[in-house]
Order: sequence, then structure tokens, then C-alpha cells
Amino acid sequence: MSNHPQFHEGSKVRGDLWHIRKGLYATVAGNRPSGTTALLEDVAVPLPRLAETCGSLVDLFTKHNYQESVIFGHAKDGNIHFLLNERFDDKLSLARYSKFTDDMVELVLGNGGT
Repeated sequence: MSNHPQFHEGSKVRGDLWHIRKGLYATVAGNRPSGTTALLEDVAVPLPRLAETCGSLVDLFTKHNYQESVIFGHAKDGNIHFLLNERFDDKLSLARYSKFTDDMVELVLGNGGT
């Protein structure tokens, strides 16, 4: 370990960010609208396609009216998670989720991902 002040500052910032990252799912899922289910997806794409995939995923959130969705994960590895909330007691919501999933799978596979 270095005694350099910037090293210790950087370590503290990384620790603080990691704490936020680890609590993100619980925070978002805990604040979801009543009656919805929090859904967590995990996808990976080649690193050069990551930014494009994330941008297109945000476009899909908008297209399918998922306003409270978040993306997080292990960007340096091309692996991301995203969270969205859905109602499964309503046929229209279920159909929306089905259409979103079809579009998301097409996006991820089209970018060489899994």
C-alpha cells in the first residue's frame, strides 16, 4: 500500500462508489410502485459494443415506457445488469414486457452478446 495521499483518496472514493453500487438493487427495488415486480436482467456484449448496447437499451426503455429503469454492472467486462418494474396482473403490462423482452434479446444478440 502506498502512503501517497491520492492513493488513499482514490481508495475511499472507490469504496464509497462500491457501497452505492452494492445497494442499488435494494434501493431501486424497494422503491418500486406497489403491485409491481422488480426484474433484474444480466447481459453481456463484446466491450466495443457496450456503449451502443447501453444507448439502445435506454431507447427500448423509452419505447416500452419503462421510466424507472436503471443500468449498472461490470462495464469493463462488457457485462451489465438492468432493472425494470412490471405488473404481471394485467394483460397489457404482460404484453408490454413480452415485446420489450423480444426487442432486448434481438438487441443483445445483434451486438454479439449473450
